[in-house]
Amino acid sequence: MESIKDILTRLCLYYGVSNNRKLSEKIDINYNTVSTWIKRNTIPYDKLHNIVQNESISFDWLLLGKGEMMLNNNTSYKADIVSEPTLKYNKQNISDNLVEITYYDNIVASAGGGAFNDDEAHTLMAFDKEFLKVHLGLTSFNNIHIITATGDSMEPTISASELLFISPIENEGGYIKEGGIYIIQCDDSILVKRVSKNNFSKEITLISDNTIYPSQTIKLDDFNTCNILGRVIGQFNGL
Repeated sequence: MESIKDILTRLCLYYGVSNNRKLSEKIDINYNTVSTWIKRNTIPYDKLHNIVQNESISFDWLLLGKGEMMLNNNTSYKADIVSEPTLKYNKQNISDNLVEITYYDNIVASAGGGAFNDDEAHTLMAFDKEFLKVHLGLTSFNNIHIITATGDSMEPTISASELLFISPIENEGGYIKEGGIYIIQCDDSILVKRVSKNNFSKEITLISDNTIYPSQTIKLDDFNTCNILGRVIGQFNGL
């Protein structure tokens, strides 16, 4: 992936400004925030996604420097935010090198004590397939969705505010991959934990990668109040 400076340079080109201070005014972001992006070499994905939606800029061009700056008249990344289970979006011949993934804006998977927001508004995001393959190692995109992590119990593997790419448990054939990281709903909480299953003792252990948090072992008979939603197959903290 190209550096954040390259991405900001292309944004300056699009907005017709000569430096990042003027760019910050154009995109209504505090200049100190932009400077922090450069220092950390990361930009929150939602900021870029909003720019792409509002300005009809090509994602390939903005992120990778590929192709034309502007989307043509037959391509659209724009999506409606909806609350219904059935996703509604504006789809007009999205190109073959892109994949559309549902991002649940208000659902967070806690890497700490547990957090859940049941306002399931969601947005459709368009990603370059090659970007997902190279930088996240994804090879299958069927029914993938995205939520946000919070808390620190999965540090250093997963950090707060990272976007988690989830393969629903149905994609996994209903099987649990030993040592895999899963999204688990227990009562009114959604957790992200490493999972170990002991068929001999008929127990499931939920493991925090941060060693200051103890693991939790649950008898399978007592696990019926929990639901494994899917496996974490990729992640990133901004761009």
